[in-house]
Amino acid sequence: MYCIIYSFKVREGMDKIFIDAWTEVTRAYIEHAGGLGSRLHKNSNNEYIAYAQWPSEDARNKADLPDAIKNGASKIMGECCESINTLYQLTLVADLLVKV
Repeated sequence: MYCIIYSFKVREGMDKIFIDAWTEVTRAYIEHAGGLGSRLHKNSNNEYIAYAQWPSEDARNKADLPDAIKNGASKIMGECCESINTLYQLTLVADLLVKV
């Protein structure tokens, strides 16, 4: 398992639009590109942190989205942000997360 942790600094007043676009992009990665899903969190600095999972680094590197998503939700998501940063790219070595 491979994961990437991102940070998003969302422009003031754009939270709902960002979350809706992030949701659409994440669902598209699951449906069209083999992604295993993602979680979105918000910290006390009004910054969003996402943890995205993939079967492997190679699967992530080969992932592509339909043009409608690239030119729609993905573009909107970027426009909502002051900055987007990849914080970590990680390979799973142990998994003790409770599955609910």
